[in-house]
Amino acid sequence: MSKPPAQDFFSDDSPPAPTHSLVIVANQLAPEQQLFNQLLAKIDKLQNGLQDMAILVNTHRPLRAKTLEPLQNQFDALQRDMVVFLDQRLQTPKGLSKTAQQTASHLICSLALRLLEGPEGPAMQAIYGRHSEIDLATQRAQALADMQSMAANALGLDAEEAAQLETPEQLLAAAMRKMQEEDDARQAQKEAHRKARPTKKSARQQQSEQDDVDASKALRDIYRKLASALHPDREPDEHERRRKTDLMVQVNAANDKKDLLALLQLQLKIEQIDVAAVSAVAHDKLRHFNRVLQEQVQSLQQEFAHAREMARDEFGIPYGGVNIKALQASLRQAAASLEYDLRFMKNDLRTIHDDKALKTWLKEQKEQMHGQQLLEEALGGRGFY
Repeated sequence: MSKPPAQDFFSDDSPPAPTHSLVIVANQLAPEQQLFNQLLAKIDKLQNGLQDMAILVNTHRPLRAKTLEPLQNQFDALQRDMVVFLDQRLQTPKGLSKTAQQTASHLICSLALRLLEGPEGPAMQAIYGRHSEIDLATQRAQALADMQSMAANALGLDAEEAAQLETPEQLLAAAMRKMQEEDDARQAQKEAHRKARPTKKSARQQQSEQDDVDASKALRDIYRKLASALHPDREPDEHERRRKTDLMVQVNAANDKKDLLALLQLQLKIEQIDVAAVSAVAHDKLRHFNRVLQEQVQSLQQEFAHAREMARDEFGIPYGGVNIKALQASLRQAAASLEYDLRFMKNDLRTIHDDKALKTWLKEQKEQMHGQQLLEEALGGRGFY
């Protein structure tokens, strides 16, 4: 029996027919009616895809944690044992060259830093302090100053603005704001230049601008009708006032998102319109509806692409769709990587208890650290262990 294909939550395939009550049904559909149904189907598919992806991600997240956390805990424990062993060995450094001692101290600091946030944090901080040339507080202050200086140079911030950045997340947020401000400025400049040019608009441009106005008006008219019917202050009955208040919250949320479908469905819900009324919408009005729906499709596509990228980043999926098959493959790869590191760490811990093997191992680590340093200077990357 063959396995079903892995589900992907969005593709460029033609969408299926929508199943909700707004679909227009007729023996022969006009082009605008066909487009209306097609846009409904695309929106359905995107909304369902967003919902399904959220369910899949939220279901997979605890499974991933359950699988990887025990392996990570084992690895952290082995790192801690390595730090303690090397620290104890350097307390009586006889037999180790200065270079070997320096390499061991470097390894101790590198490993201890990664364990500061765990249960062994205080012990690791004390060991780190014995082997680092710069104390942890000074090192962190220097890293913060370097980050703020980089922000000031790269983003054009003044000293006071840069001093407000205390975390990488704040630096990223500042960079995003700067990029948005620069983009807004470019758009404003382009718009100013466009308005300054005494060029005559083509008939198509004039029609497009008028369509935008009419689409906004169509959305606004539906909102006003709903707001008039559902205004809670005009309702004397307490139970009905609460119901209308809840519905009005939905109306405002849909209007803020320019969600025409949600507004039309709310009209159906309160019987302000019926299905026949949707099918009988005039050609021009339906064209305005389609304009709004096309904008909604674009917005949902962007939202879906963002959600997919966030899931890929979280679970280490390099490309392709976010589906069960991809998530399982990513989990297997992460588990295999941790198991690989565990085997090497266990082997190293067994080996270095022999002093001759320890010297050879420290020499190998020094060579690897030098190579890693060169690589990180060029590309950045993960250190050893």
